[in-house]
Amino acid sequence: MSQNKASRCLRLSAQLGLFGVAGLAASLFATSDVGASSLGQQIAQLQAQQSSLSSQLASVRGQASQAGQQAAATQQQVKVTLSQLAQEQQQLNRANAALATTNDQIAVEQAQIVVDRSQLATLVTQMYQHGSADNLSTAIADSSGIAQFVDSTLQLQTVGQQFSTLTTQLLTEEAALKTLQASQVVQQEHVSSLVAGLQSRSAQLQSQEASFNQQASSLSGQAGQIASQIQQVASRIQTLQAEEIAVSNYGGSAGAEEGTILATYGPPSPPYGTSPDNYPWGQCTWFVATQTSVPWAPMGNADQWISEDASMGAYAWGTTPRAGSMVVFRPGGAYDPYYGHVAWVVAVISPTTFIVKEANFIGFGEVDEREIYTLQGVEGFIYG
Repeated sequence: MSQNKASRCLRLSAQLGLFGVAGLAASLFATSDVGASSLGQQIAQLQAQQSSLSSQLASVRGQASQAGQQAAATQQQVKVTLSQLAQEQQQLNRANAALATTNDQIAVEQAQIVVDRSQLATLVTQMYQHGSADNLSTAIADSSGIAQFVDSTLQLQTVGQQFSTLTTQLLTEEAALKTLQASQVVQQEHVSSLVAGLQSRSAQLQSQEASFNQQASSLSGQAGQIASQIQQVASRIQTLQAEEIAVSNYGGSAGAEEGTILATYGPPSPPYGTSPDNYPWGQCTWFVATQTSVPWAPMGNADQWISEDASMGAYAWGTTPRAGSMVVFRPGGAYDPYYGHVAWVVAVISPTTFIVKEANFIGFGEVDEREIYTLQGVEGFIYG
């Protein structure tokens, strides 16, 4: 139990008597036991939560790693498929080019056949006309001799045979080209089918890769959130362990709230704060208002300062001690049971231990410097 706490107990004993002192002492030690027990239970619960979160983190990180490996493997499959697709596309291009060449050749052959057939038809007509009785007489009459007539007739027949042979050859070539064309069409359709299949496979693999990457990213995000939660729980455990030590070392939670008086000062001068410090001289509110601007002055008891600040939006506030901030204590415990208490933070030792300068804690108008070992009883810090 701190010296300050003991002195308060002595002052109260004069009013309460022997039985009151005994009851007060029992209350103080009960507070210490209950506070330590409650903190121990909270720490155990948080440690169990931390262990559970660590298991979740390991599981999620494993899943994220697996998803990343699957994405990498799928990406490799996409590369192989795209390489095959490029090869098949080249083969399809060659097949298309060969088929186009064959189609051109067939068109040339068909055009030549049309011309040859026309010429052959003319020749046949001439041979028919030449072979008729009238034409035969005319040809004999026009010929200088029978030898010339025979030569003309034989020449006409020879040309006819050549045209006939040529036409047969063209028809044979046309048939061969059409056979080649049919084969090339089959090959083209086969390659086109392969290309379409590879394109579909590539799209499917790319979709799978995107899905795996998204899954890995989502799991990594979850892992980050869980890691943040673990850090928060660890910080809370550290805070509670510090409070547990403080409760053990300083005679219970109320003793930890009181802390240790480091220095005392006489009543400050001037006796009244300068504007805008309009709080009554000697009060805790008055002293803090001499250290910084308090826009809501003279409104608000000590325990109302955070709500007053919030309604005005003057300063930010939180639950972490900072040097140069106002600390607000809720009513009860080591502080006034009705109005609470405010003090000025001059130094921070740890997340739960800090030093304040204040008035009206050890006596009206008296200023002291005090080290506090717990956040218990703290309503918040105003960063003004």
